[in-house]
Amino acid sequence: MKKPLTPVSSTPFRLIPAAGCFLMAASLAFAQAADSGKSGEGNDDSKDEVVQLSDFMVYSSPDDGYGASMTSTGSRVAEKIKNLPYSIEVITSEMMDDLAFTDLGEDFAYVSSFGGFDAGSGNINLRGLGVGKQLRNGFLRIGVIDKANIERIEVIKGPSAAIYGESLPAGLINIVTKKPKTKPAYKLTTRVGTNDLFRVDAEATGPLTKKLAYIVDVSRLKQGYDEPYASLNTTVYSGAVSYQFSPDTSLLVDAEYISRANVPSAPIPVRRTVVDGVTRNEDLATEIAGFNWYGPYELTQREVTTFDATFEHRFNSVWSLRAAANWFKRETEGRNNNIAGGVNPTYNTTGTNAGKLTGFVPGYGYAHETGYGAQIDLTAHYWLLNRVLENRTLLTFDYSDYTREDPQWRATASNAAAVGFPSVQDPNNPVYFWPSPEDYPDLYTLYRSNHNSTDVLGIFLRHQTAAWQGRFIVVGGIRYDLVMEDLHRYTEMLLGTGLENVVDHSEGHFTPNTGINFSILKGIRGYANYSKSFFVSSQTNSAPAYGQKVDPVNEGGYGLDYGIKAGMFDDKLNFTLGGFYIVRENVKAVDENGDSRRIGQILSRGLEFDSTYRIVSEQATTNVRLGYGFTNARYANNGNDLDALQRTMAGMPTHNAYLALNRVWKRGALKGFSLSVGLTYTGSSYPWTNRGGTQTAFPDGTVYILSNSGYRDIKIPAYFSTRASLGYSWRTGKFQHSVSVA
Repeated sequence: MKKPLTPVSSTPFRLIPAAGCFLMAASLAFAQAADSGKSGEGNDDSKDEVVQLSDFMVYSSPDDGYGASMTSTGSRVAEKIKNLPYSIEVITSEMMDDLAFTDLGEDFAYVSSFGGFDAGSGNINLRGLGVGKQLRNGFLRIGVIDKANIERIEVIKGPSAAIYGESLPAGLINIVTKKPKTKPAYKLTTRVGTNDLFRVDAEATGPLTKKLAYIVDVSRLKQGYDEPYASLNTTVYSGAVSYQFSPDTSLLVDAEYISRANVPSAPIPVRRTVVDGVTRNEDLATEIAGFNWYGPYELTQREVTTFDATFEHRFNSVWSLRAAANWFKRETEGRNNNIAGGVNPTYNTTGTNAGKLTGFVPGYGYAHETGYGAQIDLTAHYWLLNRVLENRTLLTFDYSDYTREDPQWRATASNAAAVGFPSVQDPNNPVYFWPSPEDYPDLYTLYRSNHNSTDVLGIFLRHQTAAWQGRFIVVGGIRYDLVMEDLHRYTEMLLGTGLENVVDHSEGHFTPNTGINFSILKGIRGYANYSKSFFVSSQTNSAPAYGQKVDPVNEGGYGLDYGIKAGMFDDKLNFTLGGFYIVRENVKAVDENGDSRRIGQILSRGLEFDSTYRIVSEQATTNVRLGYGFTNARYANNGNDLDALQRTMAGMPTHNAYLALNRVWKRGALKGFSLSVGLTYTGSSYPWTNRGGTQTAFPDGTVYILSNSGYRDIKIPAYFSTRASLGYSWRTGKFQHSVSVA
């Protein structure tokens, strides 16, 4: 039998957070009010390239290009990226526009260690681990994202993302939306292309009064794909107003509505053979790669409405306050002809259904999700020892509530066949039919009915001290979250086969983080960080059937990040070269007795390089983004599934790389022209690491999985993806015009 991998123990690092907390306490005890003057903040070797209007909010400048020198995501306050002890990557709206991205999943191909992103569901694969939630302006967001009103996307990698509360140790992303501008500006963009592509974006921003400004974005996208029936329709309405009460006090209110209807492209089925009664899943049936077995009736409709309000106030040169509130509602409706998902149906090469796909069963369901939250950030910026030590102390209180109701109905294969639903499809002569519940009310049976809510109450203390004019920075933080779950299972009660089951569960989590950042050479800094994290599977956690064993422990994790960062040539050249070591704990797995328990563990290690360079001359401006990621993520413990040990995590390529170039000519014969080129490389990956295991029973009654039916050996080959656009811009009076071909 294979033995589980043994991750490095977290014990040696437990004293580090304690030392960081002691440093915070000592600094606060000796804090002295002083005029802030010129901030050190590690700025000994560069000048700001970002307009910083508050201690909490970062606005991009026209010189950011394809990178950014500052962020607020990594520390909850505005800070230079090179000063942080962990990895932060920023995708700017300028790059999204230049490369004519339609789906945000294309953006993330230009970040190291990314394995995939679904803008509808919000599922992300980062550093080999799934990330099912994102942030929008610092608040929870579950999928349904469009680039229409996005200013930038900030990716915080590693368990340091736990400064926002629950997160998987891989990290998370924060979507930063556009803010009102104080100068009037209007923009209208249209795109047309093959596969019925049509997109229009309209934006207006400017002042309404001397202190009041606004921004409005409206977008409409319609898109088809190479596969028949597949389509995407998205509508976005968003707007924000800001009011500047005084130079030290402001209020920002924004709202957003997104509707996304998607008939998906079907994944390539698995080719299955049966020889001497033994079923074997061989590989992907690429010969029918263009066949959309979903058909025209598969549909997922998602709608999200969001409201945010943010109030900021600077009391004096030391103290600042930020208070924010959020509310959202997400509605999802779906009908499908393949409940098993993913690997089903299968393409049979032998037997009665040779040359056909089998495994179709109809179903439908909906999800109603709501949530709200509040955050209060209080920060102090002060000096000690006659301005030798620069200090930033942050105290945060936050609260979030998430509620989900998601009933689902399914039909049995025999009942579906009786009303004419095709459980077998011939790719050469497909028959599409989906029996609606209105026309066939007795066909479907309730599969699940849950009503679950999760409340999280958190407090976070972070302190940063910079010495020797920012050449050495030490950061320490500690966060405590109280998670309260109220899980209701109604399935058996509604079916008349049992009782309602209710689980009320509370759990506390301490997540420390600490790190250092130090100058090596002018413009080059080293960093190291240790952090812990926790995660609540609030989208999938549910009470078991009445009388069954409850295992409510939430996931946890810890990890290390280390490497070097650079901000050179007035921060026009930025890069991060670093390594990571992550352990994801308390993952659900089945033990040798057949019980589902949180005993699983995943180990992820890797190396990342991400860089941006903006070259400005009198003749032209050139933007470059270049990166590479190596990720080795494997099961360290998967319960009784010993065959899964040491296998690469599903959907994660070991290698990925990218290059993006943009050049805009300002003088000469090519004045007004622009050229953008993008190239990505995605290494081979395994789509099903733990599916299709074959159980072996032992005399003592234990059961282990020692082999599989072939799913786990199927590999998606490596591939390159390219894109390019050529544009021309000119001005007539007050209007700027642009046209491009991509």
